[in-house]
Amino acid sequence: MIIVINGPLIVKAEVAIALQQLIAQAALVDADMLRLLDPDAYANVSSLLVEMYAQGARHTILYIYETAAGFGGLLAELAKVDRPVHAFYLAADPDLEEQRIRARNYTDTEEEVSRVRELIAMQQADGALDGALGEVLASSGRSIEDMAGTIMGLLWSR
Repeated sequence: MIIVINGPLIVKAEVAIALQQLIAQAALVDADMLRLLDPDAYANVSSLLVEMYAQGARHTILYIYETAAGFGGLLAELAKVDRPVHAFYLAADPDLEEQRIRARNYTDTEEEVSRVRELIAMQQADGALDGALGEVLASSGRSIEDMAGTIMGLLWSR
């Protein structure tokens, strides 16, 4: 199976890592980094996953920030891989995200707060809270482990 964790949260990587610890033989892919290194990375992501499966991975967890247009392209590419795709959108409360950012002592905290608020607004304008970017999971007041556990419960109930 392929699991996509989407959203502006600064904790989406941590949720993906927690999921990886719960799912045997799961490979983790930082799709944000792939795209940063290669703007056309989505065109190659299916080949990357096929190779990972050939090397022994049984499942893949991708975490990414994506808007509707890019998300559709990613899902189309993932559909080329013979695995079911499950996408989740970690909905963020802007004020809670600001608290998380401030707790991490970024070098430019104000810029990071502004950026996350902008990302949240962009995704919400794309219908994120209506499920356009994955099944919506509220993250406010929840631990990493709780979010990962909820995703596991949803995956295994299908």
